[in-house]
Amino acid sequence: MVLDQPKQFLPIVVDAIQDELVFYSIDMDGRFVFLSNSAEAVLNHAPKQWQNRTFIDALTENPCNDSIRTCEWNSLEGNSSTGKICEIYDRDGNRLLLKYWRVHIIRDGVPIGLSGIIRRLDVNANGIQELDSVAERELMKRVESLTPVEFQVIDMVVDGNMNKKMAATLGVAVRTIESRRARAIAKLQSKTLSELIQTWVHVRRIKARQS
Repeated sequence: MVLDQPKQFLPIVVDAIQDELVFYSIDMDGRFVFLSNSAEAVLNHAPKQWQNRTFIDALTENPCNDSIRTCEWNSLEGNSSTGKICEIYDRDGNRLLLKYWRVHIIRDGVPIGLSGIIRRLDVNANGIQELDSVAERELMKRVESLTPVEFQVIDMVVDGNMNKKMAATLGVAVRTIESRRARAIAKLQSKTLSELIQTWVHVRRIKARQS
């Protein structure tokens, strides 16, 4: 079957780079038909355990996953040549931030599934470029412009909390959380969730160094 045999198309490439990437195929219902063996090392998930399961089964409550949960897998808008960010739990319960790409597989003019690659974003390791002293000072000036409640909300967002959960935890309305979150993100000048997470990794490193 076309969906479960990506190695037929890219055998050399798959073997060469699968230590860093996971190759996958899903059907039009979003169920995995193929997951490369590299999933064991990259995602800490056994490929066989994912047979006929969906990616949604592993998603965390991180807001970056909201669009995935509402996605219609049979929509031709599913192609993602620039890549998208998501967060999952591995089989040990750890959070993994991922970037994934996908394109439709078309047969006789009809989409029969999607195929793509997944890359792990290790934002907690040394893969993030260190800031120089000038950049650190500029970043911390933006952080100091946050009110205590804005700081609190961003800290919770980066830890994967959704607006409703934050509202319940803090005892405020969801609209209040949305307002605080929007103001904080604007002050931090982060355009995407991935950029916000990386920015906050730097903030936590700097604060840990200062304590």
